[in-house]
Amino acid sequence: MIIKKKIAYWGRVEGAVAYHVRVTDVGVIADTKDLEFVKPQRIEQVDVSVPQIEFDIGSMDVPVAEGLHDVFISSVDKFGNEPDPLEFRGAEFDFTPPPPVTVGGFR
Repeated sequence: MIIKKKIAYWGRVEGAVAYHVRVTDVGVIADTKDLEFVKPQRIEQVDVSVPQIEFDIGSMDVPVAEGLHDVFISSVDKFGNEPDPLEFRGAEFDFTPPPPVTVGGFR
């Protein structure tokens, strides 16, 4: 079985030492000020020469279920400050492959 990774990506932010990725069910967070109550997955910025950051949603500390989700990504400075996040509302995650092929042959 092969399940494609769900890769989120975003541009590197000058002055960021890390990024926070938060995933919630659709509609749970109406106002991004409520994100402080959602535990983030912290991604340390290791290579400042890389223009784009990539992260596999399936590798989060908290498992992400199939379905529609809202994804929030924010940069974090050395003091722990975060600006308003980049938002992906209604992102669909599907980790289930289709049924296997059962009929076939050669002609």
